[in-house]
Amino acid sequence: MARRAVQRLWVHRSFPGAIERGDVHFFLQPKADILAARLTGVEMLARWRSVEGCWIWPGKFMPHVEENAHLIRLLGIRALQEAVRLRERMHDEHLSLQISINIGAKHFLDPAFIGDLETHCPDGRGITLEITATASVTGRKSAQPIMEWCQSRGFALSMDDFGTGYSSLLSVARLRFNELKLDQGFIRAFRKDLASFGVAGAPGCSPDYAMRSGSRRDCYPR
Repeated sequence: MARRAVQRLWVHRSFPGAIERGDVHFFLQPKADILAARLTGVEMLARWRSVEGCWIWPGKFMPHVEENAHLIRLLGIRALQEAVRLRERMHDEHLSLQISINIGAKHFLDPAFIGDLETHCPDGRGITLEITATASVTGRKSAQPIMEWCQSRGFALSMDDFGTGYSSLLSVARLRFNELKLDQGFIRAFRKDLASFGVAGAPGCSPDYAMRSGSRRDCYPR
């Protein structure tokens, strides 16, 4: 508990300066349609490089950033600015890829969130906002008008880590996300565990067949 408290205090003190200096970078993780064998987009993942030049593992700072409304807003604004820059660069290079960025629940539900979008990214075309399925989002009626506003501006909305915690099929039906991202726990286990495969596996393909067939595209979930 003492180590965690020290780590939290250090993040709260150091992260704003890291954002201002440009020490927080965004690595791009490709997103692909396996069945069509083509690249469809990229996800921006935040990485922090310390003043000493070492990369700080996300698990060391992201939990503390996500729990703090001020820090997660700083990161969200920085991500929006970088997404706009990246979209312009892709347009110049004639690339048509969807750009996904993570938005913390505390930022998404912040009264200043819509203002941040209008200031830094008023046109949401080509950008997906990924929101983790937390109780604060799925359990609030106030989330619906925010989502509708975002979609009216061209943003796509994705529910991250679906299938664990507080998310439910009922919340999906009410909130109308454009995309669901199954928690990786299902994907890692679906070739070995029949129950996980029942949730995440491809229709008409057994777990045993999926393991034998290896890279066969028709045995991967869309």
